Amino acid sequence: MFKDTERLNQIKPKEDLCEACIKGKQACLPFNKFKNKEHIDRPLFNVHTDVCGPITPPTLDDRNYFVVFIDEFTHYCATYLMMRKSDVFAVFKDFVAKSNAHFNLKLVNLFCDNGGEYLSNDMKEYCVQRGISYHLTVPQTPSLNGVAERMIRTVTEKARAMLVGSKLEKSFWGEAVLTATF
Repeated sequence: MFKDTERLNQIKPKEDLCEACIKGKQACLPFNKFKNKEHIDRPLFNVHTDVCGPITPPTLDDRNYFVVFIDEFTHYCATYLMMRKSDVFAVFKDFVAKSNAHFNLKLVNLFCDNGGEYLSNDMKEYCVQRGISYHLTVPQTPSLNGVAERMIRTVTEKARAMLVGSKLEKSFWGEAVLTATF
């Protein structure tokens, strides 16, 4: 029945390790997982967002931050580079306009952390005017914003591996981040 199992012991594993990939994927230990019990059946029903930064050195056009918006249904990720965290409101309006036009649907729920960039009166008012439910996580609990946190980790790992592998200067991180989410 298992006459060829002796040959399995003769197979030597391939030792090709990509140093750029290994360095790009270094991370902290994972958080406990929380299960979302709600069934999502269309794009833009739930969108998760978070900001990463400040990142040094800045990009060639002086950007120090990036923000991600992830659609929970399609897993589409829109990424914007920003000079300041306070630019989130402007890029959020752009994301909503482009997403509504693309899907011909309205955003229903926005999930974000308690960062000051999401707490502005303009942001709250904009969401109320458009019927967007605004969900904030408990302060100091990044695991509650897990979809966005995980996307940022994935994007930064890819970008870091691209920079290490290409031997580009760190100031090209913005281009690498945008490429990682393309």
